[in-house]
Amino acid sequence: MGFDKHLRKTINSQPVLYKRHNAFKGYITKAIKLGMCKSNPYDEFKYAKGKELKQPIFLTEEELNKILKYKPETDKLERVKDLFVFQCYTGLAFADLMNFDREWIVEDGEYKIIRGFRSKTNTDFISLLLPEAEKVLDKYDELPKLSNQKYNDFLKVLQSGAGIKKTITSHVARHTYATYLLNKGVPIASVSKAIGHSSIKQTEHYARLLGKTVISDMKKLL
Repeated sequence: MGFDKHLRKTINSQPVLYKRHNAFKGYITKAIKLGMCKSNPYDEFKYAKGKELKQPIFLTEEELNKILKYKPETDKLERVKDLFVFQCYTGLAFADLMNFDREWIVEDGEYKIIRGFRSKTNTDFISLLLPEAEKVLDKYDELPKLSNQKYNDFLKVLQSGAGIKKTITSHVARHTYATYLLNKGVPIASVSKAIGHSSIKQTEHYARLLGKTVISDMKKLL
């Protein structure tokens, strides 16, 4: 009975351990066949598959500078580098990067602003056009187009050439932008609006990852 209570507690509170429970259930089934166990306690319980929680990968400023300084050997890789840099300084998802239109840029005095709607969620976003992103725009009449698969394939080459150990994908650029803003002291609510999150809770995940809330709160002690 003690084992049953422990099993129920484990299953109900830790659905992310689905694979381990599944393997354990198999061992018990084999033990029953060998006569080592009379019944399988898993027969009375259901356990959810759940989802594995993965920490988002992002580039530090030092790693991003390696990308900026890297000089690709081919024009195609140069275009991929420019697209990635543009993503890192705008936070655009790949679909929005491919749909980017210069009409999204409006001028507010001496500043330029990007505003639009995410194609995936139709959530609006607004942010300043940062200098590194504007440099990319100045090179092209229209941003280069390619498939998501080809883009991610070329990003692996870019990663290797720039000497980055982390695996680079289009998602990494978006994560990099969010953490870059947080590291520069931009409030979470503003970061959430800049990258078009439908809920600020999505953005808080980056803050927890960086420990920004903890550090900001503890600074008050000084």
